Amino acid sequence: MRILFTGFEPFGEHDVNPSWQAVSALPSQIETPTGAVAIDTQQLPVTYADAMAQVRQFVSSGTYQAIVLCGVNGRGTAIDIESQAVNEASSSIPDNSGYHPHGEPLVQGGDDVLMAPWPAEYLVATLRSQGFPVAQSHDAGKYVCNSSLYALADSVRNQSRGVDGDTTPIRGGFVHVPPTSVVSIETVTAALQALATVLAGFSQALSNSRKLPD
Repeated sequence: MRILFTGFEPFGEHDVNPSWQAVSALPSQIETPTGAVAIDTQQLPVTYADAMAQVRQFVSSGTYQAIVLCGVNGRGTAIDIESQAVNEASSSIPDNSGYHPHGEPLVQGGDDVLMAPWPAEYLVATLRSQGFPVAQSHDAGKYVCNSSLYALADSVRNQSRGVDGDTTPIRGGFVHVPPTSVVSIETVTAALQALATVLAGFSQALSNSRKLPD
Protein backbone atom coordinates (compact mmCIF):
# COMPACT_ATOMS: atom_id res chain seq x y z
CA MET A 1 0.00 0.00 0.00
CA ARG A 2 1.12 3.55 -0.72
CA ILE A 3 -0.20 6.69 0.97
CA LEU A 4 0.49 10.27 -0.06
CA PHE A 5 0.74 13.06 2.50
CA THR A 6 0.93 16.66 1.34
CA GLY A 7 1.73 19.91 3.13
CA PHE A 8 1.73 23.48 1.89
CA GLU A 9 4.50 25.92 1.12
CA PRO A 10 4.82 29.13 3.18
CA PHE A 11 2.26 31.88 2.63
CA GLY A 12 1.10 35.10 4.22
CA GLU A 13 2.27 35.34 7.82
CA HIS A 14 3.58 31.76 7.81
CA ASP A 15 7.27 32.02 6.90
CA VAL A 16 7.49 28.31 7.68
CA ASN A 17 4.40 26.18 7.17
CA PRO A 18 3.84 23.75 10.07
CA SER A 19 1.88 21.41 7.81
CA TRP A 20 4.92 20.79 5.64
CA GLN A 21 7.20 20.54 8.68
CA ALA A 22 5.03 17.73 10.06
CA VAL A 23 4.55 15.93 6.76
CA SER A 24 8.20 16.10 5.72
CA ALA A 25 9.19 14.45 9.02
CA LEU A 26 7.19 11.30 8.23
CA PRO A 27 9.19 8.11 7.55
CA SER A 28 9.20 6.73 4.03
CA GLN A 29 7.73 3.44 5.27
CA ILE A 30 5.86 2.23 8.32
CA GLU A 31 4.90 -1.22 9.57
CA THR A 32 1.21 -1.72 10.36
CA PRO A 33 -0.86 -4.72 11.49
CA THR A 34 -1.88 -5.16 7.84
CA GLY A 35 1.67 -4.94 6.47
CA ALA A 36 4.21 -2.41 5.27
CA VAL A 37 2.95 0.94 4.02
CA ALA A 38 5.00 3.22 1.79
CA ILE A 39 4.60 6.94 2.50
CA ASP A 40 5.23 9.60 -0.11
CA THR A 41 5.29 13.31 0.69
CA GLN A 42 4.70 16.30 -1.55
CA GLN A 43 4.65 20.05 -0.96
CA LEU A 44 1.71 21.83 -2.58
CA PRO A 45 1.70 25.44 -3.78
CA VAL A 46 -0.61 27.89 -2.04
CA THR A 47 -2.47 28.71 -5.24
CA TYR A 48 -6.03 27.69 -5.95
CA ALA A 49 -5.53 26.51 -9.53
CA ASP A 50 -2.21 24.72 -9.13
CA ALA A 51 -3.09 22.97 -5.87
CA MET A 52 -6.38 21.68 -7.28
CA ALA A 53 -4.70 20.51 -10.47
CA GLN A 54 -1.98 18.66 -8.60
CA VAL A 55 -4.48 16.94 -6.30
CA ARG A 56 -6.50 15.77 -9.29
CA GLN A 57 -3.32 14.37 -10.84
CA PHE A 58 -2.51 12.47 -7.63
CA VAL A 59 -5.93 10.82 -7.72
CA SER A 60 -5.86 9.99 -11.43
CA SER A 61 -2.33 8.56 -11.26
CA GLY A 62 -3.62 5.38 -9.61
CA THR A 63 -0.53 5.33 -7.40
CA TYR A 64 -2.18 5.86 -4.02
CA GLN A 65 -4.74 4.01 -1.97
CA ALA A 66 -5.04 7.00 0.36
CA ILE A 67 -4.27 10.71 0.09
CA VAL A 68 -4.00 12.97 3.13
CA LEU A 69 -3.80 16.71 2.50
CA CYS A 70 -2.51 18.89 5.34
CA GLY A 71 -2.54 22.63 5.92
CA VAL A 72 -2.17 25.10 8.76
CA ASN A 73 -4.94 26.81 10.69
CA GLY A 74 -3.37 29.78 12.45
CA ARG A 75 -6.27 29.89 14.92
CA GLY A 76 -6.48 26.14 15.46
CA THR A 77 -6.60 24.62 18.92
CA ALA A 78 -6.29 20.96 17.90
CA ILE A 79 -5.41 18.72 14.97
CA ASP A 80 -8.61 19.05 12.94
CA ILE A 81 -9.92 16.22 10.77
CA GLU A 82 -12.02 17.89 8.07
CA SER A 83 -15.30 16.30 7.03
CA GLN A 84 -16.32 18.39 4.02
CA ALA A 85 -15.42 21.05 1.47
CA VAL A 86 -17.51 23.82 -0.09
CA ASN A 87 -17.59 24.94 -3.69
CA GLU A 88 -16.43 28.47 -3.02
CA ALA A 89 -13.20 30.43 -3.14
CA SER A 90 -13.09 33.44 -0.87
CA SER A 91 -10.29 34.81 1.25
CA SER A 92 -9.01 37.84 3.10
CA ILE A 93 -5.62 37.53 1.41
CA PRO A 94 -4.58 36.55 -2.12
CA ASP A 95 -2.99 33.20 -2.84
CA ASN A 96 0.70 33.05 -3.72
CA SER A 97 -0.07 33.75 -7.39
CA GLY A 98 -1.90 36.96 -6.47
CA TYR A 99 -5.39 35.58 -7.10
CA HIS A 100 -7.83 37.09 -4.60
CA PRO A 101 -11.32 35.56 -4.95
CA HIS A 102 -14.46 36.89 -3.32
CA GLY A 103 -17.06 34.14 -3.50
CA GLU A 104 -16.28 32.54 -6.85
CA PRO A 105 -17.15 28.84 -7.34
CA LEU A 106 -14.25 26.41 -7.48
CA VAL A 107 -16.04 24.29 -10.06
CA GLN A 108 -18.74 25.84 -12.24
CA GLY A 109 -21.93 23.85 -11.75
CA GLY A 110 -20.33 21.70 -9.05
CA ASP A 111 -22.04 20.55 -5.86
CA ASP A 112 -22.22 23.17 -3.12
CA VAL A 113 -20.74 20.72 -0.59
CA LEU A 114 -18.74 17.52 -1.01
CA MET A 115 -17.97 15.14 1.83
CA ALA A 116 -14.38 14.07 2.35
CA PRO A 117 -13.88 10.45 1.22
CA TRP A 118 -13.12 9.19 4.70
CA PRO A 119 -15.11 8.62 7.94
CA ALA A 120 -13.99 11.71 9.84
CA GLU A 121 -15.91 10.96 13.03
CA TYR A 122 -14.44 7.45 13.26
CA LEU A 123 -10.92 8.76 12.63
CA VAL A 124 -11.27 11.37 15.35
CA ALA A 125 -12.50 8.80 17.86
CA THR A 126 -9.70 6.39 16.97
CA LEU A 127 -6.91 8.95 17.21
CA ARG A 128 -8.33 10.39 20.43
CA SER A 129 -8.31 6.93 21.95
CA GLN A 130 -4.58 6.87 21.23
CA GLY A 131 -4.07 10.14 23.10
CA PHE A 132 -3.79 12.58 20.19
CA PRO A 133 -5.37 16.06 20.45
CA VAL A 134 -7.69 15.76 17.48
CA ALA A 135 -11.12 17.19 16.70
CA GLN A 136 -13.62 16.96 13.88
CA SER A 137 -14.17 20.06 11.77
CA HIS A 138 -16.99 20.82 9.34
CA ASP A 139 -15.39 24.02 8.03
CA ALA A 140 -12.17 23.86 6.02
CA GLY A 141 -12.42 27.58 5.26
CA LYS A 142 -12.61 28.94 1.72
CA TYR A 143 -8.91 29.33 1.02
CA VAL A 144 -6.58 26.89 -0.77
CA CYS A 145 -6.97 24.23 1.93
CA ASN A 146 -10.68 23.94 1.19
CA SER A 147 -10.13 24.05 -2.57
CA SER A 148 -7.65 21.18 -2.46
CA LEU A 149 -10.06 19.07 -0.39
CA TYR A 150 -12.87 19.86 -2.84
CA ALA A 151 -10.65 18.74 -5.73
CA LEU A 152 -9.83 15.51 -3.87
CA ALA A 153 -13.45 14.70 -3.06
CA ASP A 154 -14.63 15.54 -6.57
CA SER A 155 -11.88 13.50 -8.24
CA VAL A 156 -12.37 10.46 -6.00
CA ARG A 157 -16.12 10.54 -6.58
CA ASN A 158 -15.68 10.72 -10.35
CA GLN A 159 -13.13 7.90 -10.27
CA SER A 160 -15.37 5.68 -8.11
CA ARG A 161 -18.22 6.11 -10.59
CA GLY A 162 -15.99 4.66 -13.27
CA VAL A 163 -15.04 1.66 -11.12
CA ASP A 164 -17.96 0.73 -8.92
CA GLY A 165 -20.73 3.01 -7.79
CA ASP A 166 -20.70 1.53 -4.28
CA THR A 167 -16.94 1.47 -3.74
CA THR A 168 -14.58 4.37 -3.14
CA PRO A 169 -11.18 3.34 -4.53
CA ILE A 170 -9.28 5.99 -2.57
CA ARG A 171 -9.69 7.09 1.02
CA GLY A 172 -8.50 10.51 2.06
CA GLY A 173 -9.22 13.97 3.27
CA PHE A 174 -7.76 17.03 4.90
CA VAL A 175 -6.01 17.62 8.22
CA HIS A 176 -5.64 21.14 9.60
CA VAL A 177 -2.54 21.59 11.75
CA PRO A 178 -2.60 24.18 14.57
CA PRO A 179 0.31 26.52 15.35
CA THR A 180 3.39 24.87 16.84
CA SER A 181 2.75 26.81 20.06
CA VAL A 182 -0.45 24.77 20.46
CA VAL A 183 0.64 21.31 19.28
CA SER A 184 4.26 20.40 18.56
CA ILE A 185 5.43 19.26 15.13
CA GLU A 186 6.52 15.96 16.68
CA THR A 187 3.00 15.29 17.99
CA VAL A 188 1.39 16.19 14.67
CA THR A 189 3.78 13.90 12.80
CA ALA A 190 3.04 11.06 15.21
CA ALA A 191 -0.71 11.62 14.74
CA LEU A 192 -0.32 11.54 10.95
CA GLN A 193 1.62 8.29 11.19
CA ALA A 194 -1.16 6.82 13.35
CA LEU A 195 -3.66 8.04 10.77
CA ALA A 196 -1.73 6.18 8.07
CA THR A 197 -2.07 2.97 10.06
CA VAL A 198 -5.85 3.40 10.29
CA LEU A 199 -6.10 4.12 6.56
CA ALA A 200 -4.06 1.01 5.82
CA GLY A 201 -6.69 -0.98 7.70
CA PHE A 202 -9.37 0.55 5.48
CA SER A 203 -7.50 -0.57 2.39
CA GLN A 204 -7.28 -4.10 3.73
CA ALA A 205 -11.01 -4.07 4.52
CA LEU A 206 -11.77 -3.05 0.95
CA SER A 207 -9.59 -5.86 -0.36
CA ASN A 208 -11.46 -8.35 1.82
CA SER A 209 -14.86 -6.80 0.98
CA ARG A 210 -15.56 -5.94 4.61
CA LYS A 211 -17.79 -3.03 5.58
CA LEU A 212 -15.95 0.17 6.47
CA PRO A 213 -16.95 2.43 9.37
CA ASP A 214 -19.40 5.19 8.49
